[in-house]
Amino acid sequence: MVHRCDILVIGGGALGLASAHYLKASHPKLDILLIDRMPGAGQGNTAKSAAMIRNTFSSQTNLALTDSTIDFFIEVERSGFPLGLELMGYLWLMTEGQAKANNAAIAQMRNHQIPLRLLDGDDLRAVPQLRTSFSADDPEAAVMGLEGITLGLFGPKCGAIEPDRLVQYYEQRFLAAGGRVRYGAAVASLLLEPSGGAVGLPGEPLVWQDKRITGAKLADGSAIMAQTVVLCTGTWANQLLDPLGVDCHMKPKTRQLFSIPASEGSLAQLLHTRGFNDLQVVPFLILPRSGIYVKPVARERHFWIGCSDGLGRAYALEDDPQAEEGFFNYSLSPVLSAYLPQFAGQRPDRMWAGQYAYSTIDRNPFVFAEAGALVATGDSGSGIMKADAIGRMVAALYDYEILGEKAADHVELFNGRTLPVDCLSLTNRSVQPERFVI
Repeated sequence: MVHRCDILVIGGGALGLASAHYLKASHPKLDILLIDRMPGAGQGNTAKSAAMIRNTFSSQTNLALTDSTIDFFIEVERSGFPLGLELMGYLWLMTEGQAKANNAAIAQMRNHQIPLRLLDGDDLRAVPQLRTSFSADDPEAAVMGLEGITLGLFGPKCGAIEPDRLVQYYEQRFLAAGGRVRYGAAVASLLLEPSGGAVGLPGEPLVWQDKRITGAKLADGSAIMAQTVVLCTGTWANQLLDPLGVDCHMKPKTRQLFSIPASEGSLAQLLHTRGFNDLQVVPFLILPRSGIYVKPVARERHFWIGCSDGLGRAYALEDDPQAEEGFFNYSLSPVLSAYLPQFAGQRPDRMWAGQYAYSTIDRNPFVFAEAGALVATGDSGSGIMKADAIGRMVAALYDYEILGEKAADHVELFNGRTLPVDCLSLTNRSVQPERFVI
């Protein structure tokens, strides 16, 4: 059975639904169908995310993508649609060496008018039991290479959002505008055909024929044909593009989260730390060692603990990644409890894992056109915080590349910031290097 539509969006996570929404808003008469292999919206890696958002980036590209997206989220909440937005702030805890290394990045952020506060040792005493120094004869600190904290960098326009509410927002507006969704539809392969039509020779499309992606073959044997295919499948992009010879420069890597109860005692005191934000909770903390972070989840009275581990963590696609309790016990817990002793002896009551779609070039997303299709991937763990901007860029790139409206060479983001429409492409990529990463 063959189904047809004008635009087929593959992927029902944050990027796919934002893209579908803006495509439909720009072209209300087009028949746009969004499909996903999961039974509902945002149930893949979007649902497994730490769902943090920040605008504290040194590059103008990242700033435009994130700051405009956060401003849009704030406006959505003001309009009466709750996204679970909580701007508790990010607090980077830095050693003396890290503070010096980040001087240039901090200066760039200030030049970009990003609100920041620098906190010294006295300010950091507001975080209960935070250890900012270690004695020279501390054997555990020596073994783990832990250093004292000399600086805190606080970004107040940063925080968390509920990913299920976010995808519901875009889905509802897409459907209200006449868009269609189909869940539980797994794509087996993309369809590549001669752009000028088949001539009846075996093995088409042949090397001398121009080719375009014309749709998708589903796992149930049916097919969906479309004038334009938009691929927002995150870590699964390679599975669909590699067989066609398209390199999207993305590799998947598993990321884990561990939930620690904080309903009483010293952990409850830490959770409800005052003085940093209107929520009267402790900020999202990034420890100086190994990128270990602590997310306060006040509504659940929990902390979520995670880490963006690099060397030693394989790039590998996993359909059902599982969290490793040993990773928490032996990698995270010793560092966590050294800096925040109230976590000593604590064990997670829940744990889960998802995957990041890492851009292997510069850790920035890709939004590009190839063989008549559009691809958005490689968000490198920042998909939610850039979702609105990327959705707008996909819609603008459709006009620019597919419809040929070359005069519209910039995309206007929510708060008036603009970017070249193809700045995240492969061929005309123009992305400032990021100096400030977790």
